[in-house]
Amino acid sequence: MDNDKDMQAQAPEGKNYAQPSRDTMPDALASASIRESVREGLRQAKERAYAQDAVNATGKKIRPPGSFFEGLRWEGQHYVTDQPVRAALVAAAGGAVLTALLIAFVRGGRR
Repeated sequence: MDNDKDMQAQAPEGKNYAQPSRDTMPDALASASIRESVREGLRQAKERAYAQDAVNATGKKIRPPGSFFEGLRWEGQHYVTDQPVRAALVAAAGGAVLTALLIAFVRGGRR
């Protein structure tokens, strides 16, 4: 509050420069202009919020490429540590299935 008084005191001849700019528009026109500015600001804010939500949703859908495989690697390491015999049997079975598919694919053209 004291700052306002100081600024008025510093103005030459005690003239208030804010007064002329306030009187240039009638009150009804000024309030309509202010309302329109506020509406425009709210509309733009809603558009920005919508765009930001879309960016966030897309970011959640697109994960870094390695994040999925990192989780699988961690689970695999702990599975092997916790159950080494079962992990070896699963690996042998998987290898047998892949070998059978490879042999079937290679021989499939000959029969």
